[in-house]
Amino acid sequence: MRDYCPHCWPTKTTSHFANHIDYYSEKLLKPLIPTATNANLWGPLLEILAKFRLVEFVDSPDRSQLYNRSLIFFEEAKKRGLNIQAVKAFGRYDNSFRAVVGNRKIYYEGTPLNIIGRKSKVDPDDKITVKKLLQSFGLPVCDGGAFTSAKKAIRFVETLGFPVIVKPVYGSLSHHVSGRVDDLKALKIAIKIVQQYQPKFIIERFITGNLYRATVFNKKSVFVCKKEPANIIGDGKSTIEELIRTKNKGRGSLIQLDITIHEIPIDEGFIRRLKRRKLILKSVLPKDEKLYLQDKVVLGAGCDIQTVSKVHKDNILLFKKVAEVLNTGLVGIDFIAKDVAQSYKKQSCAIIETNSLPYIDMHQNPTSGQSEPVAKLVWDSLLKRSSHPE
Repeated sequence: MRDYCPHCWPTKTTSHFANHIDYYSEKLLKPLIPTATNANLWGPLLEILAKFRLVEFVDSPDRSQLYNRSLIFFEEAKKRGLNIQAVKAFGRYDNSFRAVVGNRKIYYEGTPLNIIGRKSKVDPDDKITVKKLLQSFGLPVCDGGAFTSAKKAIRFVETLGFPVIVKPVYGSLSHHVSGRVDDLKALKIAIKIVQQYQPKFIIERFITGNLYRATVFNKKSVFVCKKEPANIIGDGKSTIEELIRTKNKGRGSLIQLDITIHEIPIDEGFIRRLKRRKLILKSVLPKDEKLYLQDKVVLGAGCDIQTVSKVHKDNILLFKKVAEVLNTGLVGIDFIAKDVAQSYKKQSCAIIETNSLPYIDMHQNPTSGQSEPVAKLVWDSLLKRSSHPE
């Protein structure tokens, strides 16, 4: 693990050079890029490249090379007898697909809902822009701001107050996120950590509560699940190692793409966390004691996904409102609240970020609770739309 960045773990990152290049490229080139969508050009370009055998359209791709969030839609299309292929560009699958819907070919990345273009110029993955936009509509977000200067950030926190959370403006999988940060010394360390990843960062008020993922498609259908850090529950007899290995049965490895739920990794970083709690792998947990094993609530760190069946109607309307404000056919919303079964109007809560290509398979393949037929419902909606275009 010494060769990999500890602040990106369990993702095996050795350099953040590309993150800095992406940041400055976006800053310099974005004003020069036309605002017109590239969707109309992408398909014809793929077809031209296919003629030169630089791109292949594969009927039966190697599923181990496809992300499960895409694979569930590919497999559902195959069940329906749809003509669909995975795109293999320059010898590698790139999470893109070609399908025949109605009388036309469609090309999409990740999920077929992405063929429904956004009119909004707002990027759902730009955390600070989305925060400001949602705030302007009176929707609950964390108080915070974006900075490139450590001094300005510190002055801001002196006004805002502790505790806070520090995270990159662009980023995922909790890379270089520090929270909760309770004092000035920890804040300075957190800023150094986040700027290793990217020059610009966000500081927000830290809110306690459960982490929920709400996914909205077509601005109408809402799926909600609860994300919980990797954990085990003691039985009074089994060691921590035995409990982890039992829970890991049927889960995918860290690097496996074609699965939703991943193993809880037993690595050097994990061992160090146990030692800080004065525990070892051979320690026996008391019966019914729950031990959280990871700080990050991400799939690759072995988190649990629980389908939520009771969601207050106000929260459903809130999630739909986010999709309307962003004007997008698909959005994942990370929402912190004590209980999503209670109205957001009556508890401390916040939308912490949105995602343009969410792991929608979490709702179809949870660790507990009812599986929701996301892929089926998406294709039903898309084919109906194709048959009755607006």
